[in-house]
Amino acid sequence: MAVPERSQPNRYRSLEPVPWYALQGAPLATAQQAAGPGRAAPRDHPLPPPPPSPRLKARLFRRLPAAESLARLDLVEGLARALCATLETEAIFRVLAQRLPQLVEHSHLCLALYSEERGAYIIEHTAAQEGGQPLAAGSELRPPQYGLRAPEDFRSPVYEEEASSSGSAWPLIQGSGGPQWWVFLPITGEGHCLGALGLGGSDPGAFVPEERKLLESLALYLAIALRNARLYRESQEALQKLRATQHQLVRTEKQRELGEVAAGIAHQLRNSLGGILGLAELAAAQPDEESRADLLARLQQAALDAAETVERINLFGRQRSGEEARVATDLGQLAEGTLMLTRYKWHNLALMQGRRIETETRFEDYAPVWGKPNELREVVTNLIVNAVDAMRAGGTLGLRTFRDGNWACLSLSDTGVGMDPETLSRVFDPHFTTKGDSGSGVGLSISRELVRAHGGELEAASEAGRGSVFTLRLPLREDPGAEAPQEVPAVAGPASGAPLRVLLAEDDPSVQHVVSLMLEYLGLQVESVGTGKAALERFAAGSFDLVITDMRLPEGTGDTVAQHIHEQSPNTPTILMTGLDDAFGEALLAQWGVVCVLHKPVTVQDLCAAVALARERAAASPEAS
Repeated sequence: MAVPERSQPNRYRSLEPVPWYALQGAPLATAQQAAGPGRAAPRDHPLPPPPPSPRLKARLFRRLPAAESLARLDLVEGLARALCATLETEAIFRVLAQRLPQLVEHSHLCLALYSEERGAYIIEHTAAQEGGQPLAAGSELRPPQYGLRAPEDFRSPVYEEEASSSGSAWPLIQGSGGPQWWVFLPITGEGHCLGALGLGGSDPGAFVPEERKLLESLALYLAIALRNARLYRESQEALQKLRATQHQLVRTEKQRELGEVAAGIAHQLRNSLGGILGLAELAAAQPDEESRADLLARLQQAALDAAETVERINLFGRQRSGEEARVATDLGQLAEGTLMLTRYKWHNLALMQGRRIETETRFEDYAPVWGKPNELREVVTNLIVNAVDAMRAGGTLGLRTFRDGNWACLSLSDTGVGMDPETLSRVFDPHFTTKGDSGSGVGLSISRELVRAHGGELEAASEAGRGSVFTLRLPLREDPGAEAPQEVPAVAGPASGAPLRVLLAEDDPSVQHVVSLMLEYLGLQVESVGTGKAALERFAAGSFDLVITDMRLPEGTGDTVAQHIHEQSPNTPTILMTGLDDAFGEALLAQWGVVCVLHKPVTVQDLCAAVALARERAAASPEAS
């Protein structure tokens, strides 16, 4: 004997074997037994299944026992839970496509969403059984026969029979082989049109009015799911806009800080260049040898100060990168350098505004932290700028480093206006600012995130009228792969022994002249060229013990020159000079035959050390031994 499988319409499962006979029909089933109309025949002559009539199916729906009704309610409840737990329309449609066939037989399914911009229901998702042709996604769902020209007209289900006929009100679904009937249910929530659910089938008698009630109840849950999906989508769009706005504010804040730092750097460079020019003029006009020597010493220090300022520009201007390597960083040195970078803000600009700001520093020695200097420098810069802005009548800016257990700490204090408890509790909130229109409120929020990314914390303490203290805490960590820096041996005075023949490639005439004089002072024989091409031609024509080349050369860069020379003469060492923030790996330098890299401006001591290292490498080469 066979009865219908409740979870799979029109499919049967065997209850008990009956020899020679098979039962076919649409029997009613209870939890314990099966009864109802059917036909019997010998098992070896099975009967074809007769098509169920709509009247019979409607009668069966009305006569379903309580157990079957409860089972269908369970299916509806499970489908409703799955729908309400979904936050994307595509996922909602997948749930419908998987579970709806257990409730209502159909061959086609579509989900349309109402577009306020187009004033119509737009089919977003569609599906059909194997061999069927689904509706076209993106098409409008607007049947004129039912007056659905306005969304408010679509308030009750629309049932379409013989949909494939030429007179159908749904041109979208016409065509041979398409569904014979369609039912469209409006999905509304809180008086708003959300969408429409459409089901179609090939069997005109497969859909009965009782099934409409199931779909109408399902439409209520579907409205909740679509409303949740819309709210989720709108919240995600709002979040993206908020992030874009925050990113723009961060860029604006950084540009403001960069402008202040750039003004300070320009001021420092003008001071250094003014000192260099004045000292050079005085030294040239000074007849006394001792006085001239003193002026030249001051001139040298002024040039070194200018070089240090340029190096700070490189450090500050280097773009932050998520792949920036963490290195051992001394918080005291970093704070001191940042204080010099912002000097124009807290000293010169403050004086022009009628404020006088003094600085007090105390930096203790302890193990360095393991971090990204650029990000930490950005944090300290922001803290200094905020402290200066808080001291409206002038005051004292204090920087102090100390160790607290396994933490390296940098505290920055000011004697400014301070903050009350309520303001202090919100000081790290994004977009909260006490500066009015002149502040964006993102600086401290970003600073704390940068510190936390290093495993540390940024803390604030303040009292209204007595100033504030911000403390940066970072964990002390040993560098897992750090090696002690190798000291390059220095050579004091001219080199001893046979003079080396040096090929110098430098395109700047003044730098070429000065470096040539330095090398000659060290007792070396120098031949200078101005391009990479000329360097290779001269090296091929002559015999040189050492090559010194600038990295940025016309007609061939320094690395190209080094590679060609290394291929022609592997035992000839090369020294690279660069005026930019170039970084080279040890393996790459060895591949080029480069013994060291000198960063401009180059001093006599730098050249002494580099030449000494080149001598050692040349002496250790296999050909020399």
